[in-house]
Amino acid sequence: MSSAIAMTLPGGRPLVGWWRDLSTFGPLRLWFAHLVLHRLEALVEFEATSALDALGSALLASLRSRQAPPDLRALQSDMNLESALFQRLVDHLTATGMLTLDAEGRVSGVRPASSAAPRLRGRRILHFTDGTPTHFLPLNGATCTALMPPAGWAFDVGELERFAAQPPAWRRDNLFPADIRRFIRPADLPEPNRAEAVIVDRAEQVLLAIIQTDDQFLGFPVNPEAWDIQKIPALALPSASDFGQSLLVTQSSESWRQAWLGWCQQRSLPSLDVEACKLELIDHRLLVHAPARLVDRLRQARSEALRGESWLLAGTGRIRQAAVIEL
Repeated sequence: MSSAIAMTLPGGRPLVGWWRDLSTFGPLRLWFAHLVLHRLEALVEFEATSALDALGSALLASLRSRQAPPDLRALQSDMNLESALFQRLVDHLTATGMLTLDAEGRVSGVRPASSAAPRLRGRRILHFTDGTPTHFLPLNGATCTALMPPAGWAFDVGELERFAAQPPAWRRDNLFPADIRRFIRPADLPEPNRAEAVIVDRAEQVLLAIIQTDDQFLGFPVNPEAWDIQKIPALALPSASDFGQSLLVTQSSESWRQAWLGWCQQRSLPSLDVEACKLELIDHRLLVHAPARLVDRLRQARSEALRGESWLLAGTGRIRQAAVIEL
């Protein structure tokens, strides 16, 4: 369905600037992506303990280690916490059922560490790519813009069950919320409460310059009016993530040849010499083994390709791999 939405593509010159601007991150490869997204707002059931920070966990551990219920003021002093912060921790633990207090505010019970964590319900906003396969993206929503959905716009809610059933290792590799246990549908609730579980699917888009580093993939928002980029990533995924691994599916040699032919045609280079070139992709470099006549012609024209300033985009999808021409 994404194919029904026009794709915006940068020329070669912005890619030169992106690579230079992102050099401090140690990029190995570069992609441009114009992604169409499902911004889903859905009701989920989640484990309350995932909301506890290190201080909350430390407070519980301290309470469990004591034979007699401690005085909370003494415990606050032991943990060296400000009164307001300590009170927020206590309020959170009591609200989630991890801690109970008596009428005088003294500790009367602490949930054992081995007990199943209490579960809460709440609405979450998550982004998924449109099309097949569907990928979860932990995007900063402020980087996305609303989009008029094409006819037939829909999200397969069965995908949500697949994501919720993934094991902890997959969640870690894809930065999927570790606390979500299931997505609640309207039919799961009694009639008066079903509206609470209605899934809202909003069409959005985001333009990203994506780089691969030694240990992750980073996506930087792109402004299509000036083709400049924000230098703070809106997307950061581990190398093992499904979306990141999908980027590493190499474009076909024919895709690169078509990109090379298009570049040469724009410069009216001799077709026989262009066809005689052999291409080799190595990371972010497209090595072009060209006849001497072609290289001489480019040298006479003072081509930017001889200075390493000509970049190509290959492919036909919404994600295009970039490479600098190296003669």
